[in-house]
Amino acid sequence: MIPTRVLEEEIAKSGGLNNLKSELLVKHPEALVFSSNSVFGGGLTNARQPNSSPLFSWESKRQEETKDIAGHIHKSHIIGGYNTDWSRLGPELEKFRQDHLNIYEIMNRFQIMTYQLDILESLHVKGYSNDTLDTQDTSAYFDEQPEEQMPDITQNVSKLCEAWNSYLNKNEPKNQEHSPLIVDTSVFDKDTIVADWTIAYDPYNDKYYERNNGGQKQINKELAELKWEQRLKDPDRTIRPLPISSVEIKKKENK
Repeated sequence: MIPTRVLEEEIAKSGGLNNLKSELLVKHPEALVFSSNSVFGGGLTNARQPNSSPLFSWESKRQEETKDIAGHIHKSHIIGGYNTDWSRLGPELEKFRQDHLNIYEIMNRFQIMTYQLDILESLHVKGYSNDTLDTQDTSAYFDEQPEEQMPDITQNVSKLCEAWNSYLNKNEPKNQEHSPLIVDTSVFDKDTIVADWTIAYDPYNDKYYERNNGGQKQINKELAELKWEQRLKDPDRTIRPLPISSVEIKKKENK
């Protein structure tokens, strides 16, 4: 994975994300672009570049025929002109079907690996290690694990917060936008992180916040870490940094 700051620098150098994407595809024409709109209509095989060899070399001969938004010629034109005769198209399309299945298998394996990394990251954040977790017995990750074998989640979260503070002090950020919030969130569903968190730590100001009933309020460290510990005993919960710019925190002191 490319660090965010490195990616932002490369995007800036290229003059925008689309320009960077174009430059990368020139350097790596074999790259697959799964975000391409062509994939939705033409299958995973259409993640390959238009006119690329060997599957799409035929497209260079059909440039005047119907294209999709990504530049791929519709496969109904593979033998020239619009054709719906399956007896003629079938043999030609079989190679695309097989390619789709091969790409799906690879993507599925990568997705499983991503889930495994998410679980490992969550376990690490919570303080689990080879000493506290039997990697051959996943039930140890859940509530059935004896209390005396569970890590001190509160202590581990506190160490993570201290690490963020140390990082920020070392790098001396010029403004609060450089500081992330540390929030509890779903292990797998990263898209819900903005709407899902309940406890947030602001390392720039060394303050904790709780969200409930649609609002946010500042709470003390001891209460925040107690609630975090209760929350993080759920195997589906973890903590991650979240850009502070994506959350509107009402910075009001408790009275």
